[in-house]
Amino acid sequence: MRLLAFSLGIASCAVMLAGCDYGARRALGIHPFDTGGPKTSGFRSRIPLPGLALLAPQSEPNCEFPTTDSQSGERQRLDYERQCYRHAEMIARARLLVLQRSVAKTIRAIERCKSCG
Repeated sequence: MRLLAFSLGIASCAVMLAGCDYGARRALGIHPFDTGGPKTSGFRSRIPLPGLALLAPQSEPNCEFPTTDSQSGERQRLDYERQCYRHAEMIARARLLVLQRSVAKTIRAIERCKSCG
């Protein structure tokens, strides 16, 4: 019985983590099957460029605490804002990582072109 409960807990954690990855990719405007690799046309491969969604400026996070409840205290407001800014920072870091990888692919493609001709 404990083994079943443990495996159920592990499975639910895995599903939550997979959902977080999907949500972060959707927030970044990245299609799950888009690898960002070079597109080929004919015999020559084109230089891969970072996606326009990654190059666009990121909007400010909206972390203002909704004040619909008059019973909410200062501690609850601060906790909400802390979590909101933490989540926004995680999204910004993920976006930066994807952009850095995309730029690295561009640099490698340019260096390959220089060595070929």
